[in-house]
Amino acid sequence: MKRGLGFLVAAAVFSLAAQGCSLMDYCPMHMAMRALTKKKEAPADPTIQQTTCPVMGGKIDPKVYTDYNGRRVYFCCPGCIEKFHKNPENYLANLK
Repeated sequence: MKRGLGFLVAAAVFSLAAQGCSLMDYCPMHMAMRALTKKKEAPADPTIQQTTCPVMGGKIDPKVYTDYNGRRVYFCCPGCIEKFHKNPENYLANLK
């Protein structure tokens, strides 16, 4: 019984939210939907000391990296890895 009621409430929340509401910031239905669909950030890896991308200067993504001369270098996006390999010494200077 409780499971069916929960499903019904969730369906109502998403249905109403999809239709639109003029008070989106204050609407309980929208607030509930944002809470349910909020993307959770992965916890930071304490072993990674680098915090900024040497190419773009933005926040690094711990899943995007390359190894260069025995050192692991992290980037904000995969496109920065390609740029890094074109002139690695120049970008490594940005990390110091």
